[in-house]
Amino acid sequence: DTPNTLSDIRQISGWVNYTYALKNDGTLVGWGNNYQGVLSTPPNLSGVSQIESGYHMYALKGDGTLVGWGANSQGQCNTPADLSAVVQVACGEEHTYARKSDGTLLGWGSNGAGECNTPSNLVGVRQVDCGGYFTYALKNDGTLVGWGRDQFSQTTTPAGLAGIAQIACGFEFSYALSSAGTLS
Repeated sequence: DTPNTLSDIRQISGWVNYTYALKNDGTLVGWGNNYQGVLSTPPNLSGVSQIESGYHMYALKGDGTLVGWGANSQGQCNTPADLSAVVQVACGEEHTYARKSDGTLLGWGSNGAGECNTPSNLVGVRQVDCGGYFTYALKNDGTLVGWGRDQFSQTTTPAGLAGIAQIACGFEFSYALSSAGTLS
């Protein structure tokens, strides 16, 4: 159930049994099951510009730094020490990706299905999203690149798919929104 007093929200993010809301003032409100401490928001966390959920939680702060908490069995909350200039964060089941301001990606955590094996020639990324054990990147030219577990063709881009404006990944599925407003 959504808290009755919740208002002034700019983003929501949730996983299997919990949800977080990012308020316009850069603070967070979480509710649901506190599995692995995912609802134990770090004290004094403020200035948040984006949130992302998996079995763990990440907050991207306005200064381009990341704060992670919750389940950490695969190191998915161990933000690389030299990571900077982050403009987006994405969480999967047990892996995390950061998109940097230069359009490159860095992934960490579980890699049993190759979900953190970023293609070596991948540049010009404008969005990254993670599913259960896979990752998708939307490039500046509107094309997609997917990697990791492909058990249900979740990383197999349909032929002829182009002009993509946004991507969204679930546990074992992917969606692409075209610039014309169609969903694939």
